[in-house]
Amino acid sequence: LMNECRIHDAKKALRESKDPVTVVSFDSGFSSITSFNRVFKEATGLSPSEYRRSTKNPAAEDEKNGKYLN
Repeated sequence: LMNECRIHDAKKALRESKDPVTVVSFDSGFSSITSFNRVFKEATGLSPSEYRRSTKNPAAEDEKNGKYLN
């Protein structure tokens, strides 16, 4: 149950922040990046970096960066 809460917090941070994965790991309560990566992948099927990439919307990023603005 504790890891479920930690992974929930980590997923939110990976989606909403640009903090490095190591920072997200420690901020989520994990004491090592190795255990964070293992538990995260067991819970989601993706590594933290893969999860972060999968949650990014390229079109929204392009619009935010002015690529679709006239």
